[in-house]
Amino acid sequence: MLKNYIKIAIKVLLRRKFFTFVSLFGISITLLFVTILVARLDLTISPKAPENNLDKVLIVDRLFVFKNDKREIVKPSYYFLKTYVKKLESPQKVSFYSNNTIKSFSKNKKIFHEVKFTDGEYWKILDFKFLEGKAFNEKDIDEENKVVVINQTTKKHFFGNENAVGKEIEVKGVLYKVSGVVEDVSMDSERAFADIWVPLTSDKNNISKTSLDGNYNAILLASSSDDFGKIKDEFQKSISHVQFPEPDRYDRLSSSPESVIEIFGRIWNKYEPSTIKTVFFILILMFLFMLLPTFNLVNINISRIKERASEIGVRRAFGASSYTLVIQFLVENMLVTFVGGIIGFILSIIVLPMISGYLINSYPGHETIGAVTINLRIFFYSIGLCIFFALISGVYPAYKMSRINIIQALKGNKL
Repeated sequence: MLKNYIKIAIKVLLRRKFFTFVSLFGISITLLFVTILVARLDLTISPKAPENNLDKVLIVDRLFVFKNDKREIVKPSYYFLKTYVKKLESPQKVSFYSNNTIKSFSKNKKIFHEVKFTDGEYWKILDFKFLEGKAFNEKDIDEENKVVVINQTTKKHFFGNENAVGKEIEVKGVLYKVSGVVEDVSMDSERAFADIWVPLTSDKNNISKTSLDGNYNAILLASSSDDFGKIKDEFQKSISHVQFPEPDRYDRLSSSPESVIEIFGRIWNKYEPSTIKTVFFILILMFLFMLLPTFNLVNINISRIKERASEIGVRRAFGASSYTLVIQFLVENMLVTFVGGIIGFILSIIVLPMISGYLINSYPGHETIGAVTINLRIFFYSIGLCIFFALISGVYPAYKMSRINIIQALKGNKL
């Protein structure tokens, strides 16, 4: 039966080429844009090297501090993280880092370098690909050794094609010995991106401060996302005992470790992170994005039904049930939607490499690293969107078809 439905659907679609073309064009362009958006979102929130553990990571990168009725958002200090976060037992590992920028000159050209001050645990949470040497460890931190890890671009800038391990570079007026060279990382991997990684014990000005606000972040690695609730509960218990070293500035504080999805959701949910709200908002956004082309396709489908009124009347007169006609129409709509979806997916494979550089964050003096690409997960998302698009645009016209009066249809009256 399904085979016959498909054969009839193909003949109908080929007979009405204009309607078929308009439908395919609208569907393919809509799904092209949706696929690009999904691919860009996937790049932001999905695990990828060196953030292979991204789905098991919580971030502490902001504090809400209060004084009377005034609220301020600040970054946590090293002192706060060391005192109230480092001692947490629920996470498998805890690491701290801060972001800084330095500049150097090459051939009279100013070049900016992103610097991260961090600890030995950082290299256990993130999976960097080392091209030379190795990372510094907790022993280097404890002994305050002047060692650094640099990326491939920084190595070429300072040392060309020579082996960089053991050589020295200057960071903020201090000479450091290169212990390792890693592959360049995309700016979209915010926790991992840097040009130079330095032991945080070298950041003496910031780690010696006893204020609660500063310029550090914490990465908390859980054994799985199932432990997020336990980690957040323990975190809240820990900060409930916060002592305020500067009560004249603020006397109350709130914060919470957040997943990458919750951080992404700050765009519309600034103060109260929620994974459920974020996912719901993304789905609503995609639904609204597809709403206009869906309405257009519904109108086209209704026009097709009106044009085929006589055919429908004859088939009803010869015993075809409303159910049979509805299924036939839904199969037609599903077929044209899937063809449009395939075209849109192929277009996205062609278009994405052309515009990938515009979709990825970049930094002055840096090459664009990484790419927005199509993977199997995005393919299945696209298939799901095709099914959704086909059903939502076909149900109402199919309902209209089932309500057609046989006599009026045979007479050619307006439906």
